[in-house]
Amino acid sequence: MEKEVKQQLYDQCTLLKAPYREVALEYFYYEISASDIAEKSGKNLKTIQTQIYRARAMLQKKYRKEAD
Repeated sequence: MEKEVKQQLYDQCTLLKAPYREVALEYFYYEISASDIAEKSGKNLKTIQTQIYRARAMLQKKYRKEAD
């Protein structure tokens, strides 16, 4: 069951537009911290946090549509 849920999460993350796709995969799927993503990408931590927040909202919207 967990493997199926992880695969569904991966699939939904890949459907997002850049830069949200990369941030969502790293944060939600690979479970990398926001500060590590910021350090690795060379972006401001606040920028990464905002992208994570927006990606989460987009994913929630996608999951709600599937549930209906």
